[in-house]
Amino acid sequence: VQYSAEKRQVYLNRGQAHFSVKATPSRPFTVFAGNGSVTATGTKFDVRVEHENVTVTLIEGHVTVTPDVKDVKIGEQDHHETPTQLAPGQQVAYGRKSISEVTGAKLPEITAWQEGELIFDDILLAEAVKEVNRYSAQKVIIADWALGEIRISGMFRTGQSEKFVKALESYFPIEAVQD
Repeated sequence: VQYSAEKRQVYLNRGQAHFSVKATPSRPFTVFAGNGSVTATGTKFDVRVEHENVTVTLIEGHVTVTPDVKDVKIGEQDHHETPTQLAPGQQVAYGRKSISEVTGAKLPEITAWQEGELIFDDILLAEAVKEVNRYSAQKVIIADWALGEIRISGMFRTGQSEKFVKALESYFPIEAVQD
């Protein structure tokens, strides 16, 4: 964190953070994440860093997302470094050599972690397990990768991987073994 009379800066190296920023146009708030930055003057937004990929979700207000690469691809089109403006409920992701198209965001799912919840809506079990493992010391491992293709929906508490596994056993032909 670097705050001064002229600027407010945060460096997010990994993980996920929610920012609620007081409007101060003369003192912009910038989050540096991955190979880019997100600048806001007054807003609420979420930034998630996974490896070299960054996802920015705007909850309210406005932000400008600027990837720090010279030649990026947006979808299938070549594009040069240009700031992307988000409107509330929108999301964009970027990495070293690409920035996604702006999409609509599922805000309840994205912000549920702030309340200690994980909400899954028709996602692969492998993705759900990855998310559950972020919040638990006791990790879930899928021994049969074919099971990772099962699609699941539901709401689970963070840090409760045992209850997550019991729910899976109740609804699917899955057998869990604790090691």
